[in-house]
Amino acid sequence: LMKTIEEYPKVCRLIEVESSSQADLAKVLGASAVNLERYQQALNEFLEGKRLIIPRFYFVGNNDLLEILGIKNVENMGSIQ
Repeated sequence: LMKTIEEYPKVCRLIEVESSSQADLAKVLGASAVNLERYQQALNEFLEGKRLIIPRFYFVGNNDLLEILGIKNVENMGSIQ
């Protein structure tokens, strides 16, 4: 497990484990999984709220909808089609 994490340095930066025991690592990874699930649920609720406001968004996937919502000026709207 530690060798796999060593191959992916971004994971090591994200999770700072003071002790090297697998029990502590499992606890941290479990908490991270719970947080990730909570963030995904909040994102889905946010996108569902936008779809309620603009029904046309029901036909747009989550990734595309995030891109559309991230556009700050109307001039760039032509690039999404």
